[in-house]
This record gives sequence, structure tokens and C-alpha cells, in this order.
Amino acid sequence: MRPRDDGAGCRCQMSSEKLSKQLESQLSEASGKISDVQRELGETSALKSRLQQQHVDLVHRLDEASAQLDQANKAKAGLTRQLEEAKQAVDDETAVRNKVPDANYTVKK
Repeated sequence: MRPRDDGAGCRCQMSSEKLSKQLESQLSEASGKISDVQRELGETSALKSRLQQQHVDLVHRLDEASAQLDQANKAKAGLTRQLEEAKQAVDDETAVRNKVPDANYTVKK
């Protein structure tokens, strides 16, 4: 005797097909999300590379600017020293002139 077919097999097959379609839809959605994440990862990696290169460039520019500042400070110190020496020379010469009578100055009586 054969079991009676009351449509349960048909319902099971429809349920399986429905589940299969849902899983395919979820898989498609997940694949799309993975593609989006991979694209964003590529963009982020490219951005990271650009930022690292900019960082290297900025550090190089900072080093150059620091070296130029050091040179400017050394030049300033040298010029300040020369100015102080020149001022001292003028002060010394002024003191000597104040001690020696002026040859052109004569007192008329």
C-alpha cells in the first residue's frame, strides 16, 4: 500500500524553493556588501599610501626649514657679535678722543 499523497510533499518542495530563493538573495546581498567593503578597503589603502608619502614630504620640509633656521640663527649670532664689537670700537675711540686734546682747538686769550 502506498502512502497517501496529501500535498505535504508539494508544500515541502515549495518551502524548499522559497528558502533557496531567500538564501540566494542573502548571498547576493552579502556579496554586494563584500564588494563594497573591498572597494572601500582599496580606497583606504590608497589614501593611507598618499598620507604616508605626504608625511615623509612634510618631515623632509620640516628638516630643511629647521636647518635653514639654524643657519639664520648662526648668522644672527655672528652679526650680533660684529655689532657689539663695532660698538665697543666706537666707544673705545670716543674715549680716546675725549682724552686727547683737539689739535685744531686753540684757546685764544
